[in-house]
Amino acid sequence: MNKKLKIGITGGIGSGKTEFCNIIRQQGYPVLYSDEIAKNLMVHDAEVRSKIIAAFGAESYKDDVLQREFLSSVVFHNAEKLAELNAIVHPAVIRETGIQTNELLKQYDLVFYEAALIFEASMDNLFDYIILLTAADKNKIDRIARRDNVDEDSIRLRMQNQMSDKVKKEKADLIIENDGSIEDLQSKVKFALSILSTIPA
Repeated sequence: MNKKLKIGITGGIGSGKTEFCNIIRQQGYPVLYSDEIAKNLMVHDAEVRSKIIAAFGAESYKDDVLQREFLSSVVFHNAEKLAELNAIVHPAVIRETGIQTNELLKQYDLVFYEAALIFEASMDNLFDYIILLTAADKNKIDRIARRDNVDEDSIRLRMQNQMSDKVKKEKADLIIENDGSIEDLQSKVKFALSILSTIPA
């Protein structure tokens, strides 16, 4: 019998987390996404909603609809406000992550969870292993520029606001460099799965 494992997937913007997770799912394994969990909680969790309104004002919701653009405009260039929002949302995300991963482990031996801020949000203790995706800055910038249609200066600013790959490498259990083709990434995913799926209980 193989050990049931919770696997975190993280990496900076443009490192290829989405494509990595797509390949994981194609191999038949479930992937939870922190952004989706956070968005759902901000919309449907009464406690989270009330705390956001108390902190950022009634404009945060209109007719029970989360005003994402308003919140983004408040926190995007204000580190203190962003930290305040994270302090509201992250504990709820951590709680919900535990519930959902444990439920999936009843059916699967491996459950994956994608989050850009696993280390920054002190979520690393939720997982048995953490996979870090890395890529050269040039490749990250090219990917984000194509995806989001933004200029290089904006991308570099976003990159500077994230924990460096150097620091994350010291914390991660498995590092995957994603500077090659999609076929190269597929091979690396399959190799990672072969290791994880044979860890004994």
